[in-house]
Amino acid sequence: MALSQQSKKYMTTGSHRRIGTIKEIQLKDAKATLSAVVDRAVAGEPTVITRHGRREAVLVSFEEWEACVQGAKLRRAVARVSWQARRHSRAIPQTGAILAR
Repeated sequence: MALSQQSKKYMTTGSHRRIGTIKEIQLKDAKATLSAVVDRAVAGEPTVITRHGRREAVLVSFEEWEACVQGAKLRRAVARVSWQARRHSRAIPQTGAILAR
């Protein structure tokens, strides 16, 4: 990514950065202001926590995390049912094929 593109993507304010609407904060600052970071997460503003400039974690509200987990479970269940349906349809001849004999 070119430097000009990177500077457009991030807005830096001290040790805090915003990526679009997600705030980034260094781990040491997150520790010092944990209550405020949690309050923002509960209000619907997730925060990316960085360590030595690398993104290490995201703090989101429990409600948002639970929704993500449920969504992932639902996607896995749909994929499993879809796979089983495809597998089943190959194993059993189509009704039209039986009638044509």
